[in-house]
Amino acid sequence: MTAERFPDWEERLGAFIAGHLGTSFTWGQRDCCLFAADWVRTCTGEDPAQGLRGTYADEAGALAVIRRSGGFYRFVTIRLAQPMMREPLRAGRGDLAALAGESEDMPALGIVLGARVAVLTPRHDLVQLPVTSIIAAWRIG
Repeated sequence: MTAERFPDWEERLGAFIAGHLGTSFTWGQRDCCLFAADWVRTCTGEDPAQGLRGTYADEAGALAVIRRSGGFYRFVTIRLAQPMMREPLRAGRGDLAALAGESEDMPALGIVLGARVAVLTPRHDLVQLPVTSIIAAWRIG
């Protein structure tokens, strides 16, 4: 991914998060990966999930896609973000962040908002967790 952020990306971020309040987690439609991909599309105009949408409908399908890509971190770096990982605690507003999930093979993926990270989770839908929960981060644009 090489696209730059739109000049008004900060306003877009606020509207993006507000638009996801009350959104339910659904594998293959509204999961953490597609939430992150939708943010990249909103922020840059590039859809990193093109060709991925509709290819899985459950956790097993998501894991299969990730494994075919060489694992979670390789999948995110190749499909969604710049090839440069950031130090987790240096992640900036609008960046993507991985947070420890229920599965070691598939951490949760969210969007850094500042001191918090927004993430869609199967159990709690859209939540905000502290940036201290970040285990890896990627710069967008």
